Amino acid sequence: MAIPALYLAIALLLTFITTENRDVCTRDKLIYLSTNGVHADVIIPVRDLSPELQTDLEFDSSHNYIAFGWGDRNFYLNTPEWSDLTVNTALNAAFLKSETLMHVTHFRSVSKNWVSVSVCDAEQKEIMKYLNSSFKTKASSKVLIPHSGYSNRDYFYEANGSYNCFFTCNTWLNKGLKKAGLKTPIWTPFDFGILRNYKD
Repeated sequence: MAIPALYLAIALLLTFITTENRDVCTRDKLIYLSTNGVHADVIIPVRDLSPELQTDLEFDSSHNYIAFGWGDRNFYLNTPEWSDLTVNTALNAAFLKSETLMHVTHFRSVSKNWVSVSVCDAEQKEIMKYLNSSFKTKASSKVLIPHSGYSNRDYFYEANGSYNCFFTCNTWLNKGLKKAGLKTPIWTPFDFGILRNYKD
């Protein structure tokens, strides 16, 4: 019991110690953050997508926003609902080296549950560069997992990196925001650690 307790204590401490915005710039663009209660995604307006990030993505022109998430491959594919979660899946994701996927979801409009984040052009571009680098490529192309989405507006792609309890889906997102110079926790495995910095 001591090890989980120590992990939680350190995680909470570092979650509530934040780094401030690195640069002073004109923040006239918006990105959004969303969560399903555990896992946070970043959402980019389609009009702002870089050509590199947009390349090879399944795309519906009627959708105006695209959410990007990263996580454990087995968890993503075998746990479409929380009721599908098994102890074995959770333990394997947390403690074993595992393959990962990018989860890409399309939306037509902004949800009232999203958290908006004001960014400047350079910060938005840095986030998109990070997102693009998270996709695993084959022959320079993103690798789509056919017929793997939960609906007709989301898709899975092969991703770089390995998921574990020290580098979770939220740690991945926090790293991307940090690279862009935005306000972030020093380290967090939790979605609320990211979102708390931008909620009104």
